[in-house]
Amino acid sequence: MNFRKDSRRSKNQNNDEQKKVLDKCYREFVRVNRKFFDAQLPTPVIALNQRFTARAGAFYPRTKKIALSWKYYLAWGLKELLGVLRHEIGHLALPKEGHSRKFKELLEKLEAPRYSKPFTKHPFRYEWECPNCGVKHWTRKRVVLACGKCCDRYNQGHFAKNFQLQMVKELRPRRPPSKNL
Repeated sequence: MNFRKDSRRSKNQNNDEQKKVLDKCYREFVRVNRKFFDAQLPTPVIALNQRFTARAGAFYPRTKKIALSWKYYLAWGLKELLGVLRHEIGHLALPKEGHSRKFKELLEKLEAPRYSKPFTKHPFRYEWECPNCGVKHWTRKRVVLACGKCCDRYNQGHFAKNFQLQMVKELRPRRPPSKNL
């Protein structure tokens, strides 16, 4: 009996938190709409999606709906989720542009990320950065990699040592070896 009460309470707390997050998302939409678009954008339906595990957000142009990942919020917090919202607002403002140059310029203006941070079942251990273009990459293992974009652009798609990714940080330390005798 107590178990049921506790589980219901946690669901209600989860719902309360989701309502607060949605309220902050709508406030952010209003702020961005007024600041950058003179309140000309139509107000979309903003929803938190429990099932998104491989994407942080999505914009549906036909219904003018923005869906944001609840799991992304739990993994990265409100600040990152609002960045994803601003990215999706960019799609709302330019629905037929896709990820064009014009869209990328709008993202810079909105201070929205071009890509969301990764969230997976098996978290990444290492963060790498291209010394040439600064693009970040994440891996689970220590590997020798080069930036694909830079190799394609400057070296006809072949590996180039000067584009070899540099480790920025180790996101989670290695586990010590077990002491099984």
